[in-house]
Amino acid sequence: MPLSHSGATKTFTFTRDGGEGTAVLLYDVVDEGRVWELWHTEVPAQYRGKGLAAELVRAVLGWMREKGIKAVPTCSYIVALVERESEWDDVVQWDETC
Repeated sequence: MPLSHSGATKTFTFTRDGGEGTAVLLYDVVDEGRVWELWHTEVPAQYRGKGLAAELVRAVLGWMREKGIKAVPTCSYIVALVERESEWDDVVQWDETC
């Protein structure tokens, strides 16, 4: 499975099929676990600009939708993606307090 989650370290990792590149998304739990602040994405230098971060963020947002968890994006990359892609409006919660 390309997406894996660790609640202990508050990370998601995403690896493309075939093992090509692994991207990481870091989050913090807000509001008793029903809202998570997505605050950082990281992609190895050799895979930047190839869509890996977008695949990661979309996979995480889809996972959060399935679990009924809201996302507060504070990472500039994630903010830009969800502003462009309105299909995530039901998952995203804009919150200035994070």
